[in-house]
Amino acid sequence: MSTNSTNTSSTSSTSNPVPVPAGDIAWVMASTALVFLMIPGVGYFYSGMARSKNALSLIMLSVLSAAILNLTFGTSTTKYIGSGENAFFMGVDMTPVSSLITIPKIAYAMFQCMFAAITPALALGSAAERGRILPKIVFIFVWTTLVYDFIACWSWNQNGWLAVLGALDFAGGTPVHISSGSAALAYAIILGKRHGHAANARAAMACAVTNLSAAVGGLTWHIFDFDDALDVFAVHGVGGLIGNILTGIFAQKSIAALDGTVIAGGWIDGNFIQLGYQLADSACGITYSFVMTYIILFVMDKIPGLSLRADAEAEAIGIDESELGELAYYHIDKIISVNKLTGETKTVKEETVLQNNDVNVSIV
Repeated sequence: MSTNSTNTSSTSSTSNPVPVPAGDIAWVMASTALVFLMIPGVGYFYSGMARSKNALSLIMLSVLSAAILNLTFGTSTTKYIGSGENAFFMGVDMTPVSSLITIPKIAYAMFQCMFAAITPALALGSAAERGRILPKIVFIFVWTTLVYDFIACWSWNQNGWLAVLGALDFAGGTPVHISSGSAALAYAIILGKRHGHAANARAAMACAVTNLSAAVGGLTWHIFDFDDALDVFAVHGVGGLIGNILTGIFAQKSIAALDGTVIAGGWIDGNFIQLGYQLADSACGITYSFVMTYIILFVMDKIPGLSLRADAEAEAIGIDESELGELAYYHIDKIISVNKLTGETKTVKEETVLQNNDVNVSIV
């Protein structure tokens, strides 16, 4: 972002906003819109990976994450968390964020809100097909307050202790990917496995034909015997960890300098300590997110009305029908099968034909 505005003080009066190049504001708002589109996108992506009887709830929870997130944006912080002076958007106006970030607070706050919304939406994928909806809604608010807000402050605020340490952020590696992946792992462990979804030959085949992150997901499923329904830990947790570590190797000060950022670079620039900073950053993010998420879920599960897991009957018929009372795809809920030997036709559940795997039955 440009820093050539006439006044970069964050204390300017709202009646006399600091002029900022229109391109800076337009770019941030366009970026905000793109991240906003990712939020329902995650829901549709997850719904396509899950069975159709759980599709609607996954879409709904992703969209709700944008409405439930806490509004704790702030410009005044300690090394660990903000002061709360801008909680619920109090005082978030057209004045610049700081002398370094000269775009208006309101534009920057909306940009940051999108990441706060999408991160818990990512984590909830591990609880697909057997987690109740109400506890997930409560979890989004509590988790963003006690986990995401802290890690984002540590990494992204110039006063955050990880930023001061020298850790470099790579595409939200720790605040978004590692934190959501670790939270997803805790959620999957505390919920337990889905009924009828034990690891089998198909899971082993998935390990062989998918990419590195998905392969790690399949292996951890086998080794540690937990059910991360949509491989959130494998994709985001492992992916974020790899990105963080490789940043310590491949980060270049010459590339960062293109927008005026000054860093010492990574291994290829001879700054060997950077890898240590990246490992410390990653370890902190994984540990804090996993432990805090586990504690949050453990406590919630003991509160009447907030039990995390749906009962066996609700899981069998699907979260959509049991908790929302409707389905996303009525047109494929029931299908017609024809017995090739007798010519008999009947209406059956989609899963019945797939599970029986009868070569004498065709679907029409």
